Formats: sequence, C-alpha cells, structure tokens
Amino acid sequence: MRTVSADGEIEGKEGFSDPIRVRWRLSFFDEFDYIAADGNDPVFREKWRSEAGQRILEPHKMARIPENVEVRDGRLIIHNRKETHPDYEFEHDWTTGSIFSLRTFSNGYFEASYKYASATGLNQSFWAMSRTGFEYPKFVELDFNEGHYPRKVNTNVHYFEESGQRKTNSMPFYPFGQEEDAPTMADDFNKIGGLWRSNNPAFAWDGPENSDTFQVFINDVRFRSTRSLPYRPDNVNIFISVAIFDWAGPVTDAIHGTQLEVDYVRFYEPINLQ
Repeated sequence: MRTVSADGEIEGKEGFSDPIRVRWRLSFFDEFDYIAADGNDPVFREKWRSEAGQRILEPHKMARIPENVEVRDGRLIIHNRKETHPDYEFEHDWTTGSIFSLRTFSNGYFEASYKYASATGLNQSFWAMSRTGFEYPKFVELDFNEGHYPRKVNTNVHYFEESGQRKTNSMPFYPFGQEEDAPTMADDFNKIGGLWRSNNPAFAWDGPENSDTFQVFINDVRFRSTRSLPYRPDNVNIFISVAIFDWAGPVTDAIHGTQLEVDYVRFYEPINLQ
C-alpha cells in the first residue's frame, strides 16, 4: 500500500502490512438512524414487527404494543408505562414493548448495544428464538441477555431433549460486580454479543469438542462458553423485549416512565473458507 493525499496524488514509499483473515460478514444490521413514531411506522416495519398482545406473568398483566416502541435520535426506545391503554380490550395494568426481526438467522454472531431502563421488575432482553415449532428437533431459544437492573445479566439456552422434555441451561453474570457503588447497566450503553455455532458432527454434542458452541460476550469480554443443543433447529428471529414481573426484582411504580434504549443490532454470518 502507499499513502494518498487529499487530492488523490500518491505519496511516500510503498509499504506492506500483514494479511488479516476475515472470518465474518455483516449481513444484517439496524443502526436506528431514522425516525419512527411507533412500531407501526412503515420505515420500522422494513426490518421489524412489533407485538400487539397481552402477556401475563402472574400477578402482572401487561400489553406489549407498537405504541410503546419508538425510534428517534439514533436509538430504538421501548417505553414502560403504568396504564391501561384504551385501544386494547384485554386486561392489563402495564404497557411495554417487544419487537422481532422479519429476517431469520442460522449460526453466527449476534450483537446489540443497549442501556437498561433504570428500574427493577423489568426483564430487558436481547435474544433469538425459532418460531416455527415448539418441539424437538425444531425449537431453540438463545437468551444472550435477560437483563435485570441494576447489574445482572442472565444467559440461557432453551431446547428439547429427545424424550420431549424441555430443558434450560442458565448462567447469570454481574459484569460490574454487585457492590452498591459499582456501575449499573443503566449508566451507559453496553455491548452484548452472542456466538452460536453448529456442533462438530465428528464428536458427541455434549463432548468437550463441542463445549464452546454457545458463547456470550459483554463489552467484548467472553463471560460464557458452553454447549448449545443436541440438534440443528429451525432458523431464529432476533428479539428485543421488555417484560414486567417479579423475577427481575420488585415491581413498583418506579417503572412508569422508564425506557430501554438500543443503539444498534447486528448479525455477522461466518464466511465459509475453503
């Protein structure tokens, strides 16, 4: 390579750099660099769909609706409100939002940068799930993060055994620790990455050779490296969701008016190198 001046003139001596082997291709992304008033906006619907239904996680009943989804200032925003929305007849005390990608994905690297809403009682999730069948051998749910304010990151793999029993493999993390003065996941945007690979068929799916087929990264630091599941399921959709319930901490009026903010969502597919 040689340096080039602003007017296009080649300057300096020719130099060489070490080659870099590229293994991944960015094949889907949303930087949220547009404006969408809600989840029904045509621009937003080019890549996403917003749920419009009831979710019950006893004793809490919520409406996850397009009216609580917004894109502005380079961010996806999911609003959380204590209200009963007049346009929805089913019972609910809260409104929030959940979106999923139109496109489906197979193995690759999933990544999102987002900032938690600053209230307990919110399950603030970046995840992927197959939606074509909830049985063996079609289904998988990959929870890269079911986030709980102030500092908790939950990672899960949901799948079915051959017997038909549904299994969950969970691992929680506190990337900033649990001390009272430690940073929270609502202080700033944090990068969550999930790597999902196919098993090597030459070895048992639960053998040591396949012990790293599901990995989770927090701000580019690997926190999890485990096996995924014993079959190749249907492709998955990407989800960004909020759910209101006590597993994520006390549900209080402090939730009203908070918002989950997402800077971007990306998916990298592996390049098949011969």
